[in-house]
Amino acid sequence: MIGRLYSWALATVKARLTPEVLRYALVGGFGFAVDAGVLVLLNSGFGVPPVVSRAISIPVSIVATWYLHRTWTFRYARENKPLKELALYFGVQGAGGLVAFVIYSALVLTIPLMAKWPAMALVVSDAIAFFVNYLGAKYLAFRPAPTDQTK
Repeated sequence: MIGRLYSWALATVKARLTPEVLRYALVGGFGFAVDAGVLVLLNSGFGVPPVVSRAISIPVSIVATWYLHRTWTFRYARENKPLKELALYFGVQGAGGLVAFVIYSALVLTIPLMAKWPAMALVVSDAIAFFVNYLGAKYLAFRPAPTDQTK
């Protein structure tokens, strides 16, 4: 029974790992590095409290990933108007960022180890928000521009 469940789960994951999802994950990894870098720089380098540091690191990483997703992950979206797309992307990623922020804040405010090492809370919160962000990016922010179907 466990073997069949494992086989089914593995087949399902493989079927969903399209090149687009892999590109999304790679750009997300870059965004995570930007997010974590800004967070640690502000918190450890300048003594900014962890929650305030996170509130700053989120929008910085959103702008960085929007550009990479527009030019690489969702290439078909290049026909979209950039400012409108950025606004939609910011809204979608902002919602995912809010999910991550709430989880992150709860972790650093309730678990002393997470407050001491805020990057650990960042990993947990961003892993959960990844799924919210991908679905919103694919189906809202980067959906192909409508084409003229009239003849």
